[in-house]
Amino acid sequence: MNRRTFITASSLTLVASSCASSKNESKSKTLYFVGGGSGKNGGLHLYKSADKGETIELLSIAGKEQNHGFQVFHNDTLYSCVSMGQKKDKCHSVKAYKFNHKTNNLDEVSSIETEGSLCHVAAHGSLLVVTAYGAGYIESFQLGPKGEIQKQLQKYRFTGGSNVDPKRQNAPHPHCFTFDHIGKFGFMPDLGRDLIQTFEIRNNQLIYRRDLDYKSTPGAGPRHLTFHPDGHRAYLINELDFTLVAFIYQDGKLTETDAKRCLPKDFTEWNSCADVHVHPDGHYVYASNRGHNSLAIFKILEEKIDLLAHEPTQGETPRNFGIYKDYALVANQNSDNIIFFDLDPDTGLLSFKSKTEGIGRPSCVNVID
Repeated sequence: MNRRTFITASSLTLVASSCASSKNESKSKTLYFVGGGSGKNGGLHLYKSADKGETIELLSIAGKEQNHGFQVFHNDTLYSCVSMGQKKDKCHSVKAYKFNHKTNNLDEVSSIETEGSLCHVAAHGSLLVVTAYGAGYIESFQLGPKGEIQKQLQKYRFTGGSNVDPKRQNAPHPHCFTFDHIGKFGFMPDLGRDLIQTFEIRNNQLIYRRDLDYKSTPGAGPRHLTFHPDGHRAYLINELDFTLVAFIYQDGKLTETDAKRCLPKDFTEWNSCADVHVHPDGHYVYASNRGHNSLAIFKILEEKIDLLAHEPTQGETPRNFGIYKDYALVANQNSDNIIFFDLDPDTGLLSFKSKTEGIGRPSCVNVID
């Protein structure tokens, strides 16, 4: 038996992004998945599936034992936040990879060192933006025609803090950068300052638009922002007060229309919210609870949201997840597993299907189209 041995979903480290799958996707369609982990079982794990995770072939691992955090797949290129080394000798970078169909490997095509450890990377057109939570800055890079990272363009460094939560908010903590659907504006939720900063994008330059900023409830801790498929609505997950906020969106302006708590009323233990994604059909939005260890499922009602249910994630600390037409994948960072759920697109509800293990501290899921 060769190294490309088929393994079942129960032993798979399966990964996927929040990109939409086709509603008429055939079970025989080949899907390629990439997941980044950290520690001894870290690196980028590349898999091939012919039937939605029931039978998976491990193809290769790139950057073994490197810490690969958040990734994004854009224009046939995978961009990954990477840390290597120990403590004082630690170095950080953003790397670009191409899937080599001949060798079934992820080939590194470019890498640029960064000042701080990165928590997020986003891309639109020929612009790449990385976010450094601990170092308190965002940085942009020019992408080349083949997806390579060519050069640094700008760096915005932030100061101040909310101080509502003195342990978490005594400094700026930008947590992600999200482009709108046409790439005209970008938004940076800052957990430390209870703020979403808005940037207008002109000729690949980020121009800060203070007049369009959104100020959140004090102590909310904005973390991740995502847009509705129609481009005119958006949703923010707050890490510290466990709320999901709905907005209407027009030309750089986010206007809050609703906010709902992501936890059951009777849950009083520690919790921290993490990620948010909208179903490709646009009828449901999902948010992850770390502590309660669940996905909160909301029905989208025009400008409002209505909490429907909580689905246990079958593991600890669901940091990132992907929502597809008829299934979902959840990366449980502290239990080293990824869970496969069936998803009913008519009801939005999830049902456990299989458990996957093997990758160290999975923190992101992506699919290669």
